[in-house]
Amino acid sequence: MKITVSSLPIAKASAVNRINAHFNAIAAAELQREQAWRRKREIAIAVSSDGEATFAFAQDAERADMTIPQFAEFILAKQDPAEIADAREDARQDALHAVDAADSFADIQAICAAL
Repeated sequence: MKITVSSLPIAKASAVNRINAHFNAIAAAELQREQAWRRKREIAIAVSSDGEATFAFAQDAERADMTIPQFAEFILAKQDPAEIADAREDARQDALHAVDAADSFADIQAICAAL
């Protein structure tokens, strides 16, 4: 009787680690910017509802050569950071599911190369 051991599960586990590390690095690099942008969106929403801007928000508007309401409109026209994070998580999940469904080393390598 001949027993064959496949190393495909090991390759899949390695790919999962690589995918998670890739997306964790992106999230860590973007964290501060996304938090700042999220805070600016909160202030812009308040300004749009006749609320007051913070001093920092007013300074940002001045640096952008805009009025506070114009700057609030500008901020709100940009994509919500939560949507960006959601899209990143969707891409991570898609890659993980693709690795799980992979039938060959070539498939796994292609998935990791596409990151």
